[in-house]
Amino acid sequence: MLAQATYHIAQRSAQTTLLARHASDFCRDSAISGAVAINLDYNNSEDFTEKFLSSCPLQDIDFALLWMHSTGRNALHKTLSALTNPQCQIYHLIGSNRKTAKTLEKDTELFRQEYPHLDYNTIILGSKITDTNQRRWLTHQEISEGTLHAIQNRRSLIIGDL
Repeated sequence: MLAQATYHIAQRSAQTTLLARHASDFCRDSAISGAVAINLDYNNSEDFTEKFLSSCPLQDIDFALLWMHSTGRNALHKTLSALTNPQCQIYHLIGSNRKTAKTLEKDTELFRQEYPHLDYNTIILGSKITDTNQRRWLTHQEISEGTLHAIQNRRSLIIGDL
C-alpha cells in the first residue's frame, strides 16, 4: 500500500533500511538499489526490537515512515524510544478505525508528549465517499500520494474522510 511512497523516499535517501514482513520481496520487485531489507513482523515485538536495534546506527536515523497496527504497539514504543536523533522526522500511519478527528488529534499529542525529542507526525487513513454515498477504502495510490504530501509539507494529515 505504501509501495509508491517507499520507492519515492528511497530514491531520495542516502541510505534506506526497510523493515517489513516482506521487505526483501519489495526491494527486489521495486528495484531499489542499495537498500537494506530486513524481514520482520512487528507483532513479535522482542524479535522486531532486537533486529531493529542492531540494524543500523540509531543516532543516524533522521526519517522514519511507520505503519504499525495496534497489535504492534509494544514494538512501536520501543522503536520510538530508541530513536535518538533530535532531527528525526517520524510519519506514523494510523487507520481511523471510526475515530473522530478530535480523538486522533489527542492521540497524536500524547505521542508528541511522550517522545518530545522527535518530530512526530501522524497520517490518518480515512475513507472516500463514492457517488452513491457509500464508503470505500483508500486506494494504494491515494495512500502513497497523501503520505508524500504530508512528508513534503512536514505536517500531520488526514487522507480521505473520517
